[in-house]
Amino acid sequence: MAKVLALDFDGVIFDSIREAFTVALHTVTGRDPTSRLAEHPLIAGRCSPDLFPFAEDPTFRAFLDIVPLGNRAEDYSVILSAIQDGTPVPDQTAYDRLYRGFDRAWLDEAHARFYIERARLRNDDFEAWRRLQPPYQHLIEVLRSHAGDRTLAIVTARDATSVKLLVEAWAVTDLFSSALVFDKSYGVRKTGHLEALMEKLSAAPSGVVFVDDKLNHLLQVAPLGVVPVLAAWGYNTPRERLLAERAGIAVAKLERAEELLFAA
Repeated sequence: MAKVLALDFDGVIFDSIREAFTVALHTVTGRDPTSRLAEHPLIAGRCSPDLFPFAEDPTFRAFLDIVPLGNRAEDYSVILSAIQDGTPVPDQTAYDRLYRGFDRAWLDEAHARFYIERARLRNDDFEAWRRLQPPYQHLIEVLRSHAGDRTLAIVTARDATSVKLLVEAWAVTDLFSSALVFDKSYGVRKTGHLEALMEKLSAAPSGVVFVDDKLNHLLQVAPLGVVPVLAAWGYNTPRERLLAERAGIAVAKLERAEELLFAA
């Protein structure tokens, strides 16, 4: 039986939240130049993204708190709209209600515009774009120390082009095969990604460990029978970690990743 370790990309392998925030700001202000977010230093041109003090920025901190409740690129625009309007988003129910309040065409345009802005940022200054998204080095070391123990696959809501470029730019091509990247084209929910993965590798659900930093993704795929693990080093908060524990989902801190991901 195939033993597979399926890893989300953003917030599990790569620390890419600063890039997502930067691209999301450009997405929102590109669609609405009158937005208050146009005064943000990353938009007003007062700071290069790879030099910006993200941890000190209240908009970024608010973004971090809501991000675990979203799913795909359009969610970033929904989140920034909530922050701009001062709309409280305390939990998944509140976020889902907020999301449903947006017109489908608005959401689709936000999704498409996000990838246009990502490509522009990448093409304007590839090195700055790369530096915004370093890998979690401890995880990389763990994966290398267990080379061959499990088949590694990437299961992500990100685009395959960005995945390929970052894997190459950070020299981790020895770990991740481009043939086992299941990107956003596999659907809105990770169930589609994992079903395609299991079919391709002839893997039983019980032989697949799936690591994601989004609790909502793990809850969606749980009925498949895969082994879910919440990456506590990614984009989640104590709110999601507590709910994961209550749902019987293992919560892995980065220093315990080896123990949980490669247990017999």
